Amino acid sequence: MSRLYNASLDRANGPVITHVADCLLDISFVVDHSGSIRKSNPPGGPDNWQFVIDFMVKVVSSLNIGEHATHIGAVSFGTQLQL
Repeated sequence: MSRLYNASLDRANGPVITHVADCLLDISFVVDHSGSIRKSNPPGGPDNWQFVIDFMVKVVSSLNIGEHATHIGAVSFGTQLQL
């Protein structure tokens, strides 16, 4: 069992995670690493790529991950093909 959370992004305070329920989960992150994430950084503001990574780490670290518990997957995509 893991706890299901509602996750939202708050630029001023970072990721905001709120407990919703206890359940088994299969979670996938689909992450853009094409460069557009960093190109849209606000001037003098935080690094958007690090913001994405911090969000995923906060979500994953709050879960019970295991073979008979929550499963986590990640897929990244960008502008160049990599095998």
